[in-house]
Amino acid sequence: MKTLKKYKVHPSLLIILFSFIVISLITIGSAEKLISSNNLVIKQLLWYVVGFIFIFFIMKVGNGYIYKNTFILYIIGII
Repeated sequence: MKTLKKYKVHPSLLIILFSFIVISLITIGSAEKLISSNNLVIKQLLWYVVGFIFIFFIMKVGNGYIYKNTFILYIIGII
């Protein structure tokens, strides 16, 4: 019997996504030398981590739960 994976993520999509992440971090790091700001790469990397945690949470909970509780999540988002 064929088993189905719960989370279907194409490896080619992950390769493209991580290549964009690496390119953006390198670009921010090189631009950081021109301006007098530090730790922009760390901030961007932190936002990537927050985004991946958010995506993982949505995948774990499922779309149905989010659709059922849209109004409650909207109110929480406003607060």
